[in-house]
Amino acid sequence: MNNITFDLREIFKKRIKEMFFIFSGTIFLTMLWHLYSPRLYQSSVILKIGSAIQNFFNENSQTVIMLFNQEYFLKKIAQKLDVPQTDYKKIKAKIKLIDLNGLLRVDAFGETPEEAKKIAEVCATLLVERHEEMLGQELLRRTDYLRSQIVELNREIESLRARLKSLSSSGLSSQTQMMLLLEEKESRRAYHELALLGQEGELKTYRTRIEAPASYADRPLKPNFRISLFIGPLLGMLISFAWAFGRELLQLSGI
Repeated sequence: MNNITFDLREIFKKRIKEMFFIFSGTIFLTMLWHLYSPRLYQSSVILKIGSAIQNFFNENSQTVIMLFNQEYFLKKIAQKLDVPQTDYKKIKAKIKLIDLNGLLRVDAFGETPEEAKKIAEVCATLLVERHEEMLGQELLRRTDYLRSQIVELNREIESLRARLKSLSSSGLSSQTQMMLLLEEKESRRAYHELALLGQEGELKTYRTRIEAPASYADRPLKPNFRISLFIGPLLGMLISFAWAFGRELLQLSGI
């Protein structure tokens, strides 16, 4: 079998026109693909999960990420977007959640900047509303508990006062003990009353909030113009050189 050798300079001179047309055509086709391929836009919103939610319900960024994979929650998102709930899997493909060490970023994708922004806003709104509802239930539970404690303490205080009045002056030891007990009960009542007044503000202070709202994307995520600009010439060079060498090999082989 004869050894086949190539003279790169000769190949380049002989095939320069073919290589140029292939190179230019590849760039042209790449740009056409870039211009007419479907656009994908991204919009992001950053949230901070409230410490009250984490402390009382053990719901942190990781559990929220799992929540967004649940069918019932995806259907709620679809309902808010006026999308048939049967298409919840399509909604799932358009949402990505990332844990940012204490913060939660929700990335939403859409065929238009408006669609991407709307999906991001709906996801953030639903999560905030969910946590507000959970805090409301916790606030109601704590309010009922504190009020019941205050009512019970009021009864005990009234009972102690009545017993103090009925004691004779000779029972100084018993009177002292009851007065100390009465002071303790009144202190506990005052503590519960202050807790009742301040608990709503305390819970609201540590609620989930939006740190960075969603915004319109100024350019599509895909296709990326810079990547297309890089791939076009690279493919053009590879294909044109492969064509030139292939043609030369076939010619030298006599095929």
